[in-house]
Amino acid sequence: MKVFAREFVWVVVAIIFAVVIGFFFGYWLALNPEAKEATSLEKVLEMELFFIGAIFGFICTYMARIFAWAIRKQLIED
Repeated sequence: MKVFAREFVWVVVAIIFAVVIGFFFGYWLALNPEAKEATSLEKVLEMELFFIGAIFGFICTYMARIFAWAIRKQLIED
């Protein structure tokens, strides 16, 4: 049960980081609408790019966790 709780916390942390990274990804792209207001297609594109950034952030967060675990496992032999 302890392992399940720890993994659940890491998934929640990864989701939080993914949302933040998704917002930074959208901000970094600095998309501007052609007209004064964005069309529905531009809004959909912006949300798709947010989700791409969030998925990328989730994967990178979990990969960093796996790399840290692997290094810790190699350096600390039980």
